[in-house]
Amino acid sequence: ENGIATSSLLPFGNYLVKEIKAPAKYVLNGEEHPVAISENSKTIEITHSNKIIKGKVAVKKTDSEIADLNLEGAEFTIYDKNDNEVDKLITNQNGYDESKDLNYGDYYMKETKAPVGYKISDKVYDIQIREDKKVYTFDVPNDVIKGKLQIVKVDSENEEKPVEGAGFDVIAVNVNGIKEGTVVDHVVTDKDGFAYTKDLRYGDYKFHETDTPKGYWKSDKDYSFSITENGKTYVKYVKNSPIQAKVRVIKVDSKDGKPLKGVKFQIRNSDTKKLVEFTNFLGIIPMKTTTLETNKNGELVTPQNLAYGNYLLEEVEPLEGYIKVNPIPFKIDENAVLEEIKELGTIYAQNVSN
Repeated sequence: ENGIATSSLLPFGNYLVKEIKAPAKYVLNGEEHPVAISENSKTIEITHSNKIIKGKVAVKKTDSEIADLNLEGAEFTIYDKNDNEVDKLITNQNGYDESKDLNYGDYYMKETKAPVGYKISDKVYDIQIREDKKVYTFDVPNDVIKGKLQIVKVDSENEEKPVEGAGFDVIAVNVNGIKEGTVVDHVVTDKDGFAYTKDLRYGDYKFHETDTPKGYWKSDKDYSFSITENGKTYVKYVKNSPIQAKVRVIKVDSKDGKPLKGVKFQIRNSDTKKLVEFTNFLGIIPMKTTTLETNKNGELVTPQNLAYGNYLLEEVEPLEGYIKVNPIPFKIDENAVLEEIKELGTIYAQNVSN
C-alpha cells in the first residue's frame, strides 16, 4: 500500500527487474532495471514509476432526421462523480469535438447548449475511462425545432367571408439541410378558409398562391415567415380580392353614331335569374333601383360593381322610332376591368306617302 515491494534474499549475480502487472488505474511500465547483487545482506533500491490511465471523450453531433447533416455549436459539459466540471466541448462545423485527457475514473456528460434551431437533449451520458489513450466517442443526434403554418384566406371586401380552394406552395428560403427554393409543402384552404402545413423545420420560408378560387383575382405576392419556436403554429392572413367590375353601356344610332339619351336598361344575373339592384343617391338619400338610363352622351355606368358571374343586359323599352334589342349576354371574369358593351340601336323606318 506504500508502493514498496521487497524481494526475498537472492544469490550473488546479475538480475533484471521488470514490471509484469501494473497497479489498478495505471499503465504498465515495461522499463527494465539491471541489478547486480555483490554484497551480503545489502538491499538495493529501485525507483519505478507508473503513469495513470488517461483517455478522451469525443462527441459527434448530427441531425436526427438527416444523418449526414453535422451540427456546429453544440455544447457539452463533462463532470466527475462529485459533480465537478472537468471539461467543456463545443462541436465544430463537422459536428465534432474532443476533450482533454481525462484520468482513469467515472464521469458523466450532458448537453448544456443546443445548436441554433435544435432542441436540447436531456440525456445523460455515463463515461468510464478504463483504457489508456482510448477515445470514447458518443454519437449524439439532435431533434430540430419544428412548427406549423396556418394560412387564413379571406375576402378583401368582407374579412368575415372565408375563401375556400386557394392553393399555396410553401418554399424553403434559409433552412438547415434543405436547399433554398425547395417546395416543402402544398396546402389548400378548406371551407373555413384555413390551410395547415405539415411540421416545418426551424428556418425561414415563403409561400405564394398557386391555385386561385373561382371569382377571385390571383395574388402574385410572396409571403414570408419563420419557424423559431417548437410546437408553435404561426398564422398568416391572406386576402383575396373578388373579381368585380362596373359596367358601361354606350347607346348610339346605328347609322350616324348619334348618342341616344334616355334609353332604360336592366341587368339580370343569368345564374340566379334575378335583376341586379343598384343604389342611386338623391342627395344623401339612397334610392334602390333595378333600372338605369343613358345620359346625353348615350352612356350609363353602373353605380356599383357587379360580382363575378354571367349577366344579361336587357333594354326595358326603346326610344320612339327604334326597335327594342334582344338581351345581350356578358360576363364579369378574370378578363374584366371595365366591361364595355356597345349596342347599336336599330331605326324603325316609317314610310309616309303623299
